[in-house]
Amino acid sequence: MLENSQKTIDASGMSVRELNLALKAAADGGRILIENPKGMHHIAAGLGTRCTVEIEGSVGYFAGTMIDGPVIRVRGNAGWFLGDNMTAGEIVVEGHSGNGTGQGLYGGRLVVKGDCGDRIGALMKNGLVAVGGDSGIMTGLYMMGGEIIVLGRLGESAGESMVGGKIFFSGPEPTLGKNAKIEETTDEETEHVERILRDYGLAAPKMRKIVPENQGTSADPRGASGTSGGRGTGTGWRLTTVCARYAAFAHVFARSRYSRRSSRVTWPP
Repeated sequence: MLENSQKTIDASGMSVRELNLALKAAADGGRILIENPKGMHHIAAGLGTRCTVEIEGSVGYFAGTMIDGPVIRVRGNAGWFLGDNMTAGEIVVEGHSGNGTGQGLYGGRLVVKGDCGDRIGALMKNGLVAVGGDSGIMTGLYMMGGEIIVLGRLGESAGESMVGGKIFFSGPEPTLGKNAKIEETTDEETEHVERILRDYGLAAPKMRKIVPENQGTSADPRGASGTSGGRGTGTGWRLTTVCARYAAFAHVFARSRYSRRSSRVTWPP
């Protein structure tokens, strides 16, 4: 496919497996338009090809989970766990996203221009999560590295139990979680954040940052925004990851009784 060519996939009547197989077959470096996603879960899960995927409509849970390279643009809203465990690439959502946005991020950029739910950037190791609106409670929960930018209001317990990384914010001073403190940004950090925001048509007044009160050793020291980070090692890192993900999945399974009402919310796919 030529660089500027575009393929279109109509998701109407397709299962998530059929859609992702069609997406994988079409992903050869060009542009792909997905029409009628209708809130389907797991769209583009595990996609590892460098391409641009435009989604015309809202998506469900785990959109772009574990991607490694593609650019995904959602012209709508996104459900829970957007960009879960992505390692490289970019996801841009024009609307809002649910809880767990950017959970376990290893690298790449994840930008939501509207509001996000709770626990965004939980367990992230590297990369960038940027929010044009508000975020819910426990932003940066167990954060190990990378950067979070929130232009609106931060929910309660921001930076809860973070051991690395930075949370930049421009709204009112939030209630902090354990092991989190507020510092002024340096001129270099301010310029860095402004450059990122300009890439997405966003801007903010003077920002401050939340950092760990006691710095951990699990985070990738290289920082974030667009780089792919190495996965953490050690028993503590594995145990924290397993526990947090178990809690998140347990909540989803608890809600799975609603899956009987629509094939679009069946769990697992």
